Amino acid sequence: DTALKWLEQAAKQGLAKAQEMISVIIEIDYEQLPLETLFTLAEIGNKQAQYVVGLKYYQGTEVRKDIDMALKWLDQAAEQDVIKAQDLIVLIYQQTIISESV
Repeated sequence: DTALKWLEQAAKQGLAKAQEMISVIIEIDYEQLPLETLFTLAEIGNKQAQYVVGLKYYQGTEVRKDIDMALKWLDQAAEQDVIKAQDLIVLIYQQTIISESV
């Protein structure tokens, strides 16, 4: 917990190695991170955090379901080549097209 706080502080200051280490933690088990930490990391540009925040908005997990907010965060992650974010964006648009055609 203390180590994570130090990493978060270092990431906020723009230290690339701290950003990389946090990305690995998020990929392994993002559930261990507090939502507030994920939001902070997403706001400073951490691509894995952006993906997870977008996923949470898409699923309505820990936040109110909001597709527009999901797409906002997923787009940012996708622009940084997060494949899972790109795939989820495609899925969201496919679901939108299907629901509009019914």
